[in-house]
Amino acid sequence: MNSVEEIEDFYGVYLLVSKSTNPKFAGRTYIGYTVDPNRRIKQHNRGEDAGGARRTSNRGPWTMVLIVHGFPNNISALRFEWAWQQPRVSRRLKQIPELQKKLRKESNFEYNFRILTEMLRMGPWNRLPLVVRWFADEFHREFEVGKKPPLHMPICFGRMKKVKRKKPKKPTTEAVPSQPAKQPATNRTKNSKIAINYDFDEYDLLVMGGEKIDDGDDINRPIEPSIMPAATADESVVISSDSESDNDRANNDASQSTAQKCSICEELLVPEEMEREGNLVLRCLQPRCSLICHVECLAELVLEPGQYVPVEGDCPICESHFLWGNMIRKANGCSDLVEDTDNVDPLVVEDVSDDGGE
Repeated sequence: MNSVEEIEDFYGVYLLVSKSTNPKFAGRTYIGYTVDPNRRIKQHNRGEDAGGARRTSNRGPWTMVLIVHGFPNNISALRFEWAWQQPRVSRRLKQIPELQKKLRKESNFEYNFRILTEMLRMGPWNRLPLVVRWFADEFHREFEVGKKPPLHMPICFGRMKKVKRKKPKKPTTEAVPSQPAKQPATNRTKNSKIAINYDFDEYDLLVMGGEKIDDGDDINRPIEPSIMPAATADESVVISSDSESDNDRANNDASQSTAQKCSICEELLVPEEMEREGNLVLRCLQPRCSLICHVECLAELVLEPGQYVPVEGDCPICESHFLWGNMIRKANGCSDLVEDTDNVDPLVVEDVSDDGGE
């Protein structure tokens, strides 16, 4: 029996293939964005009047072959969609000569899949916690050796269903004080901003909660107000915990009304106030772990050389491994990141010092 995976806060980019009996339309493909795959495929097959796209209306039936999901927000997914649709125009993909045209005897599906294999391995997409999910077994293809997605991107099979975020539970007991963790290399204050070169990518800024002047590249849709212009004279890009957040951001299920110390820098923070102001407070994905910290503090701990935004890391308290995108999703209110969050006791970590006892 096939189980249906439930996913919160869903943003996906899908690939359709037409199974029309009309030879003119059979084998055609369509790439689109959706927050609800089950609803979207019905719209495509019911036609334009039911909400489907003009290019798919009366040219089906259509099969949703695969979907790429795990994007941190809609803007990130929309830009991925546009680049996949326009490899000859995208400033990233147009640099790859072999993607500029379909090969002889190559089907539309095979061409689109070949583009996808390159996209998943190049920045900025190779740093996102994406999932490749196959829906149609008859179209499934293995990624070529040397062109497989990064190790942190799983390849899944089977159905899924978008679900609403669960309402956060009000804590009944006081949070266990977090244990101090390793200090970051710098003593930058939480109100300071990280100045980044203008070429810094939009995805990185969105994942980090930063701001960027819109350059209009790689997108053919109106940019939503969630990306605000940066008021800087030199057109530099900044990342700051002061940037605006989506209005629908839910309070995290472990928010406390009393001030707590950041597990890393030990400065006081008030989660509820920070979240109301649009500043993310990060907590470990493991429900028993007491980690609570600023975005900047954890980022500095897990950043690898040459990175501006983390891909993955280990919790400084419980040492469990995490993907950075999943930490951001949890901070945004998603609760589908751990299997069981009920009836668990706080994780107590002994304070172990490297200094010898006297």
